[in-house]
Amino acid sequence: MAEIGGIGCGCRGVSGGNFFHPGGFSLKSCFLEQQRTRRNRNFFRNVSIVPSFKRGRLITKWSSVAGNSPIFSMDARENSRSFVLVSSRHRKVPVYVMMPIDTFGIDSSGCPIIKRLKALTVSLKALKLAGVHGVAVEVWWGIVERFCPLEFKWSLYDELFRLISEAGLKLHVALCFHSNMHLFRGKGGVSLPLWIREIGDVNKDIYYRDKNGFSNNDYLTLGVDQLPLFGGRTAVQCYEDLMLSFSKNFEPYFGNLIEEISIGLGPSGELRYPAHPLGDGRWTFPGIGEFQCHDKYMMEDLMAVASQEGKPQWGSRDLPNAGCYNSFPSGVPFFEEGHDSFLSDYGRFFLEWYSGKLICHADAILAKAADVLRRRQEEEKSSVMLVAKIGGIYWWYKTSSHPAELTAGYYNTALRDGYDPLASVLSRHGAALHIPCLDMADSETPEKYLCSPEGLLRQIHDVSKKRTIQVTGRNTSERYDVMGLRQIRENCVQPNGETVRSFTFFRMNEKIFRVENWNNFVPFVRQMSADDLPISSISNNGQPRDQTKQASRETIDQRDKQEEEHSAIQTHHHIQTKPICGIKAPLKQIREDQQHVEDNGLHRVEPNVPAEILVPDDDEVESDEDEEAIEREALEGLDGRKQRLDENLERLVLRDDEFTVLDAIEERVEVTDC
Repeated sequence: MAEIGGIGCGCRGVSGGNFFHPGGFSLKSCFLEQQRTRRNRNFFRNVSIVPSFKRGRLITKWSSVAGNSPIFSMDARENSRSFVLVSSRHRKVPVYVMMPIDTFGIDSSGCPIIKRLKALTVSLKALKLAGVHGVAVEVWWGIVERFCPLEFKWSLYDELFRLISEAGLKLHVALCFHSNMHLFRGKGGVSLPLWIREIGDVNKDIYYRDKNGFSNNDYLTLGVDQLPLFGGRTAVQCYEDLMLSFSKNFEPYFGNLIEEISIGLGPSGELRYPAHPLGDGRWTFPGIGEFQCHDKYMMEDLMAVASQEGKPQWGSRDLPNAGCYNSFPSGVPFFEEGHDSFLSDYGRFFLEWYSGKLICHADAILAKAADVLRRRQEEEKSSVMLVAKIGGIYWWYKTSSHPAELTAGYYNTALRDGYDPLASVLSRHGAALHIPCLDMADSETPEKYLCSPEGLLRQIHDVSKKRTIQVTGRNTSERYDVMGLRQIRENCVQPNGETVRSFTFFRMNEKIFRVENWNNFVPFVRQMSADDLPISSISNNGQPRDQTKQASRETIDQRDKQEEEHSAIQTHHHIQTKPICGIKAPLKQIREDQQHVEDNGLHRVEPNVPAEILVPDDDEVESDEDEEAIEREALEGLDGRKQRLDENLERLVLRDDEFTVLDAIEERVEVTDC
């Protein structure tokens, strides 16, 4: 076990200094142990690197830092995949929808609750009718192990998973070891466990720090991965204990309800440093961000590694001339060529250490997760896909140094493939790679910031194919427009016909159910779920895509126009709005009226003008009179006497006690008690 001042490598074991990987081999610290047998720079293996050219001169010194360390010697094992990963070559992309960001809240007593439970139930049914495959649910460390160490409370998730199962949807579970409070600007959200925060109040170095001493309490620093600072447990042990408790509690759901499990590896669940913090005003797009390694544990680790390299001065200095959060790369010496730049000996040393810590962190946690899933699935003969998320750092991608990626921990430059060593780790543990930006096109980004989300996606797809790993993805911003949804479809299908394993729509809120958005979303979901998902990325007659893109676009435009014309009828036929919650009395009459509408092909409202009503919150249904009023209103809606959609619908705002929902008539879905 690592001690304070030692190398806190995420690959080290948590018992006796050994760590047992799925392949059955024992690993020591990737830095300390290997230094006994070699003095060269052998941080990790399988780093793809292009020979560096500088002013026409080939730079060969340290052109490869592969070494012979066994920790990343994965090539021999990559043909032996964990059965957690299910191989697929298909053109059907299951669509998950991420649950609302405020699904969970904290009541007046400080206990977690599920908010708007009845409205949520109706919304899940609407998603199922639209053809959505499943939902993505965040399982928060700060909810499950909130008050005391090793006291796991799963009751809220028991209830939520039951609702999802009853709606006929599948589950992508995201185990979240981070906080989302920064998204609420201090007015809500889920924090880290309270007992972790108490430790952090005394020892702020358990969190990331920047060069100015500002800490980020959304996630624990990598420096404490192997330090027993949490009631005798290390951070990795804390993560493992929650994974074990989750698998024990929800084992019956594995492989039937739960199909994917992503493991939180950093801020927002992504494997990265919090170099671009949101919500506190330090960073705004398109700033390059700042390196996050100034807590005492990371600095001690850096000093130890520098000393082993025979360069102790490299471990006791701040990174020179690296700018600040909102700097642009031009004029920042570290991200340009020259003395002490990212191309210098010190620059390469630092970036290898900085990114190497992140990769070791992923290796340790994914190994634990793969082991937990393997044991459960061997017993149940079921399969769940393990997933790891990364950030989509696409701004300044067209520069030589890729500064925003470097500060986030991805040692990816114009001369070096920084995603290959990460893909190697995922490959060995049978994990899929989850990427954002699937809604983005280069043409939609500011040209002056040298953005390229499409270039980033191409690089990641190439790496994933090389390492034989699956790719899943999501959108970065809310897109309901036809162009945005079309871009998602294009990015989900590769020129060779391969598709992403699944797509997660980010995320469910009242906007998705607005008529103008729903009319676009439903055809999108059904296209993604169809066997004949169009491969718009494939070129015609073997020509390059850019030569046939216009013709392909015209075909897509024609098809989308037909879909839009049809969607009004589909939406009217299949999707209507009416209250179905809070009715405890028998609903025989409602069902009879509904059947009458189906049998006779009747319509409750005129085409293209769905009725709209808001589902009452639980505490609004307090008496028999309330129930009778709701039932009477539902009957009026079925008879076609409900008020037509108000032309100001788009200005409606979701309140804490309301949620706009949809239900179906033609799909033969009954109105049921809540």
